[in-house]
Amino acid sequence: MARRLTIKAQSSRLKGERERSKKGLVIVITGIAGIGKTSFGQQLSEKLDNSVIIDKDTINDAFLRKSSFWKPFPDAYCVSVKPLSRKTAFYLENVRFQTYHCMLKIAQDNLQAGKIPILDGNYHKEISNGYLRGFLIPFFENLNSQVKFILCHADEATMRERIENRNAERDSEKLISDKQWKSFLAENPSVPEEMASFDHIKVDLGKPLQRQFSAVLSFLGN
Repeated sequence: MARRLTIKAQSSRLKGERERSKKGLVIVITGIAGIGKTSFGQQLSEKLDNSVIIDKDTINDAFLRKSSFWKPFPDAYCVSVKPLSRKTAFYLENVRFQTYHCMLKIAQDNLQAGKIPILDGNYHKEISNGYLRGFLIPFFENLNSQVKFILCHADEATMRERIENRNAERDSEKLISDKQWKSFLAENPSVPEEMASFDHIKVDLGKPLQRQFSAVLSFLGN
């Protein structure tokens, strides 16, 4: 009980500091897809007053569903039960990168409303390909907002178990064999070296989260 009160007090202090500084805060959760970032983000949001989660998978899912625009209203608003595959050209050309832009614009609207956006969008490849440094961070700096990164990682056994349990189509290739899995890990290290140059904290999703939230909230308040 005492620990819960301590975390709540940290959250209130963070809110007060942001109100005094008038500077916005944007939280970006990054890490390999499928290891539990969304669950962590939801728990973090519960501990942060006035925060809102912006989830890339939710936006992807919406725009990968076929519409029924040819039908009379209100049936025209219906969309297909099953979304299109992320392996299709439609996703690559019309959804994949546009979703990142959509997340920025939603975050902008929420910052202007005085909220703390929590961006849950993988962003793992973006650590090294220049997007974060060249686009995302400047976008929010222009909005007088600070960006803080939370890198979610886990041991190999935990990662593989969670990705297998997710059973997503886009994970099938990396799970075909042990060789494919090792190749995936080599190309996508759980803790990329480039992350050291960003203002971040690491969260081990293979360990109890409650023990780590105090450090996370302290980091966000600095």
